[in-house]
Amino acid sequence: MFTDRQVSRLEKDLRHDDSKVRAQGLRRMARLPRDALLAYVIERPWVPLVLGTLLALEAGDPVATGNLEEVALARVAAALSGRSVARRRAAHKALIHGNVSLASILPALERCTRDRRRDVRRRAADVLGWGAPGQTVPTADVSHVESQLRDPVLRELGFSSAAGMIRRLLEALAAAGAHAGTRQSLAGAVHTGLAPLEDVIDQLTRALGDDDARLRAQAAGALGATKAADGRAVRALIRVLGDADERASGQACFALLRLGGALAVAADRLEPHLGNPLPHVRANAVRLLPVVWATPAARRDALARALADPSVDVQVVATETLAKVGEEVRAELLAILQARLDDRASPLRLRVASAHTLAHFTGTGERPIAVLIESLRAADPSVRRAAASALGCLGGRAAQAVPALLTAARDRRECNARYAALWALRDLGPKARPAAGGLRGLLEDPDPRVRRFAAEALARLGVVRDSC
Repeated sequence: MFTDRQVSRLEKDLRHDDSKVRAQGLRRMARLPRDALLAYVIERPWVPLVLGTLLALEAGDPVATGNLEEVALARVAAALSGRSVARRRAAHKALIHGNVSLASILPALERCTRDRRRDVRRRAADVLGWGAPGQTVPTADVSHVESQLRDPVLRELGFSSAAGMIRRLLEALAAAGAHAGTRQSLAGAVHTGLAPLEDVIDQLTRALGDDDARLRAQAAGALGATKAADGRAVRALIRVLGDADERASGQACFALLRLGGALAVAADRLEPHLGNPLPHVRANAVRLLPVVWATPAARRDALARALADPSVDVQVVATETLAKVGEEVRAELLAILQARLDDRASPLRLRVASAHTLAHFTGTGERPIAVLIESLRAADPSVRRAAASALGCLGGRAAQAVPALLTAARDRRECNARYAALWALRDLGPKARPAAGGLRGLLEDPDPRVRRFAAEALARLGVVRDSC
């Protein structure tokens, strides 16, 4: 009855600066069956004004072109704490992905963070932390980050609020460009918003030493998401890198990687972790080799040791990391990958990682691509996912893999491997045109994500469709 294009047009009209166009959108909506349209939009919540307007009309709110956005967003915010789980989920996605201003609904969102229902609190925290770029969260939301992190139910609230506020302030400043008036108008907000940053980092750094592994992981993730840390925080993150808890160690690695070029750490600080008895610690230390200060020889020696590690996980990480270091480090180590590629006794996921790296740095590489195509038929779904992702990264150079990727997309043994194959076909672009017929067939698949990803792939191929 409805199409995505039709609903998108309604959203565009309701957002229009011209009140006459907004009025036309409202009249067109009034001619449609309201209940059926609402049911359709709840499953596609990327149109927040359409969703909010329908909810407002259902509740009997007076809706006019002058107050349309205010009334619509108020109804979406109310749905976030309503009785219907489907509507709560739709409201959450609409506020996260709908590119709307949160200013008018901040009080409603803050009330939701105190709701007795766990999913309502989590969704409100997510919206406060990761709303539309340029939106700022009040300073009060990040004034007690450590206590929020300790909340047994809402651990993510402090993390999301602090990280999101800082990220959006910096995005707003960057978006202002060189326009003097715009930058001046932002100066006060940026100054006020960044004022608690030092205290936030201090609280998160203290939390890195907590006895609770979950709290350590959340604090490390927060520092990574803000991309802000002082020397004391960096030292604490390197210490947590050696944590026995895999999640805490992984989040510390994430935070240090996010700091990237600002990470003033010498490679010898990683040495204890590179020799740690725990494989996940060694793997995370290897991931950091491209961003620490080190000579090419030191990086090469560390990667060579990692490629010979007794853990296959560490070997796979080292193989993937080769793609991120300089040519002077990589050249001597590619021969090791070539030997593993040709050795059928090597674990298949290690051969897939080797094929991916070799295909990137040794031309089109018929042999690496052949191994990746062969791996699409592996029994292990993680191997199939890795092979599909690698072929997608290669883009048009992997055109010969199109039939095998289409077969993998139809393979119903494991959904995530299917999604990876569809993403790969999408990333191959026009080179995947021979798969257009098969992708059209997947538009009728029972899995809604398969239908969506197939539609995205068809769009990338230049195949026009009316709906999915």
